Amino acid sequence: MQKARSKNKTPGKSECRSKSISAQQTIPYIAMHPDGVCQLPGGVYTKTVEYEDINYSVASTEDQSAIFGGWSSFLNYFDATLPFQLSFINRRSHDRSRYKVNIPEAEDKFNSIRGEFTGMLKNQIAKSNNGIERAKYITFGLPAEGVAEARSRLERVEADVMGNFKRLGVPSEPIDGRRRLAVLHGQMHPGGREPFRFAWQDIPKTGMGTKDFMAISKSEKIQGEIDKVKAKIAEQQARLKELEQNKREVENSEIVEVVRGMSIPLDELAVLLQTLKGGTSGQSVPKPANKEDSE
Repeated sequence: MQKARSKNKTPGKSECRSKSISAQQTIPYIAMHPDGVCQLPGGVYTKTVEYEDINYSVASTEDQSAIFGGWSSFLNYFDATLPFQLSFINRRSHDRSRYKVNIPEAEDKFNSIRGEFTGMLKNQIAKSNNGIERAKYITFGLPAEGVAEARSRLERVEADVMGNFKRLGVPSEPIDGRRRLAVLHGQMHPGGREPFRFAWQDIPKTGMGTKDFMAISKSEKIQGEIDKVKAKIAEQQARLKELEQNKREVENSEIVEVVRGMSIPLDELAVLLQTLKGGTSGQSVPKPANKEDSE
């Protein structure tokens, strides 16, 4: 019976903690190399090329047909043995000056027109894509026995992909390992203002891996701990103020109870209250001398 109970025993806290994974373990790659070759699980290696857009909508009919045919040939270059992925990433630009529209008024009769035109421009800016940076990437991969074999094969594929882009009239360039990490860092920290601080020489100095730089930064961790401590201090200060207020109310009520049954001249009331507040409660309070006794 004891053995059966031990088998059905629920896992403790230590076992649950051992099963928890870190943020680094959720990033689905094994290694990132400086030249941009990324090793994935299953013996797959990938590279990424950044390219620009083609203004297809304003092209003529003949140019649109040529662009469509060239793009179809470009996609047909890839097959089941050469998987690829297109990534379109939009991020907010840090330049805020483009949102400022200010047409100064003049001493004439056209200020109303200037105001109307300024409002129209602001509405168009709000509806447009100003301030949004768009980046387009194509990532392709293939299986290989090792990074050396994968690197030579990926370089040939990279040359073919960039050649196809050139025939389409599309500028393109391969991105190295740091830029790939920076893109991944931006996706993992949406809306973050802290820049990506990483250099390959930092790995032997810090003993950290590339995934450690992807996770939450040390300054953000410290700021989170500071916020927790501040919240706890504010809660304790509020509790302390409440206790002090209760103490004053109790002291005042005790003083009122003591003074209520005593007949004390007004000129001696202040001295008595000061004596009671000074901590002499419980001691015998000297009775005020009667005028008949003094005489």
